[in-house]
Amino acid sequence: MQIGTFSYGLAALTFAALTVLLLVSWRGRLQGALLTAAAAMSALWAGMAAYQVAAGRPPLLLADLFEILRDTLWLAFLLTLLAAARRRNPSAGGSLRGVALALGGFCLVLVGALLFRAPMAESFATPDYFTGILGRLVLALAVIIVVEQLYRNVMPEQRWGIKFLCLGVGGLFAYDFYLYSDAMLFKRLDLASWDARGIVNTLIVPLIAVSAARNPEWSLDVSVSRRILFHSATLIAAGIYLLGMAAAGYYIRYFGGQWGPVFQVTFLMGALILLMVVLFSGTARARVKVFLSKHFFSYRYDYREEWLRFTRTLSEGEPGVQLRERSITAIAELVESPGGALWLKSDTGGFERVAHWNFPRAAGILDADSPFAAFLEQRQWVLSVEECELHPERYDDLELPPFLRAIERAWLVVPLILHEQLVGFVVLAHSRGRITLNWEVSDLLKTAGRQAASYLAQLEAANALLVARQFESFNRMSAFVVHDLKNLVSQLSLLMSNAEKHRHNVDFQQDMLETIANS
Repeated sequence: MQIGTFSYGLAALTFAALTVLLLVSWRGRLQGALLTAAAAMSALWAGMAAYQVAAGRPPLLLADLFEILRDTLWLAFLLTLLAAARRRNPSAGGSLRGVALALGGFCLVLVGALLFRAPMAESFATPDYFTGILGRLVLALAVIIVVEQLYRNVMPEQRWGIKFLCLGVGGLFAYDFYLYSDAMLFKRLDLASWDARGIVNTLIVPLIAVSAARNPEWSLDVSVSRRILFHSATLIAAGIYLLGMAAAGYYIRYFGGQWGPVFQVTFLMGALILLMVVLFSGTARARVKVFLSKHFFSYRYDYREEWLRFTRTLSEGEPGVQLRERSITAIAELVESPGGALWLKSDTGGFERVAHWNFPRAAGILDADSPFAAFLEQRQWVLSVEECELHPERYDDLELPPFLRAIERAWLVVPLILHEQLVGFVVLAHSRGRITLNWEVSDLLKTAGRQAASYLAQLEAANALLVARQFESFNRMSAFVVHDLKNLVSQLSLLMSNAEKHRHNVDFQQDMLETIANS
């Protein structure tokens, strides 16, 4: 099999898979239709190019036609995105109708010129060949310009959704621009660059899929397991690390002279130990998860997995761990926090620390009528301790309790709300990963706090019921004891009243002794 056949065949398969995903999830929207059409035409073009290479590279009309149609559809899709971005951005320019009509007319001219001439000849000296190369060069340049305008006109906070698309499609057509510029300059197509073009097309498919998954209006609902992605990324990173260390070890052995083998073995063993330390580091795992969530998913969390783990920790937990400690653990694991402490409302009305997990024994009672407790109950916000100290105006100039300021590791305060009332709060230690408190983290912690509050309220109710039942059992036992005591008192009183009359009676004396003994 020739390299070009494999290269373009692989591109055809990957674009065909992307097309199937888009068709299955298409919701009838224009952007989704154009993206699906562009992916399908890319698959057809790559398949025809693979056949062309396998057949000995003869000129094929369909291969040239599919390439122009592919470029046209990608251009139409990008122009649609650019028009939508300009409508959302007040500072953007005017209408793109004139530009779209001009580019559309140019594409029609290219298609017409292709249909009314022979396929691309092998000799560059023919005018048709020169026109075909120049037309595709102009199309590639037009796509690059539209990609640049798209990225510039999208609002900065929304660029994360299209950055991979811009990188992928922009890189693809930049490669086409280089290929055809080189062909015009040297009057021939570089076959090595032409064969590598299929692999370049293959590499952009994951980038397009990620961008489509981040934009539901493009009608692609791709679900990738975060756990699988995490383990795959870890294995790939470990493999690259080991390859690099092996290369460095070989360099040390080659240039180390007599001590080379010793240095090589020592270096490789040290590198392996360092790799094991990193792989088993909770901080490293947390940072990798945050990086993958930021760059490969629309949302930071896989809510199904997080909620199942949260519920499982609350309901099961480790043997010997009480519900209060499990509540801290369940909430802390959501943000990769290594510890925390729990304050609950006591019978006296204040909030007392009742449990902790990998956290300093911070003693402190918070008055239920304090401004801090009122703020948590009314606003129901997840509070950042550091932000509250640096920017108190964001929290209505709220002053932190002294015991909370004294905790060096304090990071977040999560309120536990039940029936719109504050039943307690959890103080979390700083996360092992670089997690920023944003709306998604805040909403997840608030929801988890409500769930934990319901569990803790059930625990308090169960404890109160247990105490009530113990009092009830004690009262019943006391009633029986009092009843028996009353009977004994009655018997002894009766004996004393009859003793004056019958104390010389031997039978009476015997009965009296038996009665006292039984009592």
